[in-house]
Amino acid sequence: MLADPILLLVDFQRGFCDPALNPVLESDLAIERMHEVRARTSTILNRYREADHAPVFVRTHHSPGRTRRSTDPSSSDAPPLCLPGTEAAEFIDELDIQDDDFVVTKLGYDPFHETDLDALLSTADGSHVLVCGVVTNICVTATAFGLKSRGYEVTVLEDCIAASSTESHEHGLHTLEAVADAVHSSSEVGLISGCGE
Repeated sequence: MLADPILLLVDFQRGFCDPALNPVLESDLAIERMHEVRARTSTILNRYREADHAPVFVRTHHSPGRTRRSTDPSSSDAPPLCLPGTEAAEFIDELDIQDDDFVVTKLGYDPFHETDLDALLSTADGSHVLVCGVVTNICVTATAFGLKSRGYEVTVLEDCIAASSTESHEHGLHTLEAVADAVHSSSEVGLISGCGE
């Protein structure tokens, strides 16, 4: 059974988080933020596990025939990033995925579409979900909408989310502030023994 609140980590995969594999990380500032988010997420994840709680990881597996829109208007659509079995689809090392961790695989933006995420979350002691992940304005936002539409209380950890550009992050954060019940720094979340500072 999952603890309350549930820590939900969205798309912390190398194809989204590693500048060497993700050509759409657009600036040194976005790359720096991604590194900071990875470190902070690792910290809160470790605290969550020290409290003897199992997190839930969501990952994307793109299909080979799918393309994604390029952020460069002069170029055509780009190939999918996170093909199953590729380096890009792997979780980042900082997460140190454990055998007893819960992993949900999605095929697009919505983590509830054709997955068992809702059934998994329904096993929790409560209905409060802490959300962190990438990309702020796409899959993190889709996750928050999906959670809210199913009646979950949503807290977004604003220092544990990132996007491919500062502008995209700020746009997504603005939307999340309207959708989520709360948007807080990970250091402000002391709801679980060992999670907050």
